[in-house]
Amino acid sequence: MRYWGKNLIKNSFVMRIGVLLGLAFVLSGVYGTSASALTPPTLKWSRNVPGHIVQSSPSSVDLDGGTKDIVVGAWDNKVYGIRGENGADAAGWPAVTSKPVNSSAAIADVTGDGLPEIFTGSGIATSTCAGGGMYSFNRNGSQRFHFLASDLVSTGGNSPCNDLAVQSSPALGDLNFNNDTDVIFGSLGVRTWLLNSTGSLGFGWPFHWDDTQFASAALGDINKDGKTDIVQGGDASLGGIVNFRGGMVRAISGFGKELWQYRIDEQVYSSPVIGDIDGDGRVEIVFGAGNFWKNNGGANDSTKVFALSETGQLKWSRDLGAETLASPTLADFNGDGVLDVGIGTWNGTNAGKIYAMDGSGNNLTGYPRASGGNLVIGQLSTADLDNDGGQDIVTATGSGVYAYSGKTGALLFTLKGFGSYQNSPLIEDLDGNGLLDIVIAGSPDNVTGVVDRYEMTAGSQSNLGSNGWPKFRKNAQQSGSWLNAPLKDPNGANPRNQLTANQTIQADDYIMSTNGQSLLHVQPGGNVVLFRNFNVVAWTSNSGGSPLQLVMQSDGNLVLYSKGGGALWSTGTGGHPGATLNLQDDGNMVIYSSTGTVLWTSGSSVPNYQSYVNEGQYGGEMFAFQQIKSADGRYTLAMQKDGNLVLYSPTRAIWQAGTSGNPFSRLAIQPDGNMVVYDMNHRPLWYTGTNQRDKLILQNDGNLVLYNGRNQPLWATLTNGQ
Repeated sequence: MRYWGKNLIKNSFVMRIGVLLGLAFVLSGVYGTSASALTPPTLKWSRNVPGHIVQSSPSSVDLDGGTKDIVVGAWDNKVYGIRGENGADAAGWPAVTSKPVNSSAAIADVTGDGLPEIFTGSGIATSTCAGGGMYSFNRNGSQRFHFLASDLVSTGGNSPCNDLAVQSSPALGDLNFNNDTDVIFGSLGVRTWLLNSTGSLGFGWPFHWDDTQFASAALGDINKDGKTDIVQGGDASLGGIVNFRGGMVRAISGFGKELWQYRIDEQVYSSPVIGDIDGDGRVEIVFGAGNFWKNNGGANDSTKVFALSETGQLKWSRDLGAETLASPTLADFNGDGVLDVGIGTWNGTNAGKIYAMDGSGNNLTGYPRASGGNLVIGQLSTADLDNDGGQDIVTATGSGVYAYSGKTGALLFTLKGFGSYQNSPLIEDLDGNGLLDIVIAGSPDNVTGVVDRYEMTAGSQSNLGSNGWPKFRKNAQQSGSWLNAPLKDPNGANPRNQLTANQTIQADDYIMSTNGQSLLHVQPGGNVVLFRNFNVVAWTSNSGGSPLQLVMQSDGNLVLYSKGGGALWSTGTGGHPGATLNLQDDGNMVIYSSTGTVLWTSGSSVPNYQSYVNEGQYGGEMFAFQQIKSADGRYTLAMQKDGNLVLYSPTRAIWQAGTSGNPFSRLAIQPDGNMVVYDMNHRPLWYTGTNQRDKLILQNDGNLVLYNGRNQPLWATLTNGQ
């Protein structure tokens, strides 16, 4: 039932999109006709594209110098880069993706060259294993990387899938404290993913969610430990590890460890946001819900908005009388200096309304009010359009785009009274002339897309104002938060591979081997864990408590201390002043005396003379830098750093898989009997095509043979005697 439920989530959502689009055109002639308080902005240009633009919101980026340009995704498997000056394609754009795009682009200079990079997901909810992945592009439209998220039955997936859809939008920040920008996103599978700026998988990831994640992550240091945390929403169903019917919001550390979770009885399609909404100096996490379980057996929470404390405790919830699929907006609507909560509604008694509430969930003056174009799924965007000190609302709807006063709820102007808009407008002065621009993207006919740039008039005195939310997820990195989430944390630069006298590793910090393949992490729960090859636990202290730091004492003892000052664990190597802890490239953690004598070791080095691979050895896998040797030591099978699997005789290479050019690939002897080389994105590069297995043996004659349980050869390199 669990896997059936997940498939239905995906397919049901596609049907819901169809319902919305149908309504958009039924309602296209019904919109507000109130006298405008402001002169409507002027249309600067309108650009039609062949692909249907649905939930991808426009983002601004400098693609060619001068006026800021626009990036937006469409359902024709393209990401469009549109010149801000005139709406024409920027050089090198559009960029091609493998699947339709609902994700919105996050943008930052992650390489330090002064030029922006673009990150966006691909894939929509059409079926199980719908395909897509995470893309990064240079500003000239060339592809930096394409990461394929994957699921296995062993990780809770419905079936093996090496290409999951990524509908959620990425968020960018230095999440594992290494002075590099990370990319966090959900997938339409059972896991959440974190990549570094070059597209490699982060330590401790992926995070097992247990069901699909349509929502986008919010970033911020919610536990006040000096490191950016992740707040993610997603779905839950019966039968898996979580074994819960509904949805969850979870706080996760940058190393993929859950800090807390909050459950509701409906999926969390709405993307959480972070901000101090009651002025007490502590942030809240605010989110809506979804409608899958309401439509499949019933749910009570599908029409609610929730506000949690920074520790995940419920502060309040409010039933709005209609489905709350949209992500909330945190902005100061009434101009009192405190953030308020805004959200639009979907189906229900109060469908198609805009709510503006204070930090306790009470209505602000003039709200709720009709959206003007019925259903709302996009996040509200804001700016001080009438220069009265309050943040005014620009909302995309199922039939047009409208602007309302944040202080009174009065209609300021109708930007467009027809067309389907299911995302968030972008409000920014694109050309630096002092006049705000409003960029909207949608579909006029349920087939093609349109992007429009409007400019406010000089007489309006419009400005971004204070405490505003001018685009989807608030900013270019799409942090969804009022907390600072640095793109690069200089305090985490150049990770150490050793500890000398009186040096420490703080809780939730780490040291790393020079080859980047092993990491020693002091976990918040009090355990010290040595990871190898990204996610393999090679050693653990088996300790627990509330750790403060791991200290290499001046007497040579390595001690884990609690916040209360007590010792939680130690190596017992005191009495050796000047000793050092070294995390070696072979995966072993060793304490050496000042004279080079080994005082203590974790015993976690990779064996160099193992002659076979099965589930008992290496867990049926070989990672970069690992090797096996024939029993006589003459032949070597190496999983090389460059991704190639190579068999060496004493004098030369005698066989290879031909998979070089794919750094940090791995060899897997799968339960189904196939032996496969996968790249770091879990894409198969080479395989034997076998369907039985027991072990892979490198024989003394130089032949590499895969045997079944009856000791019958299934596959071999045929290199015997070479």
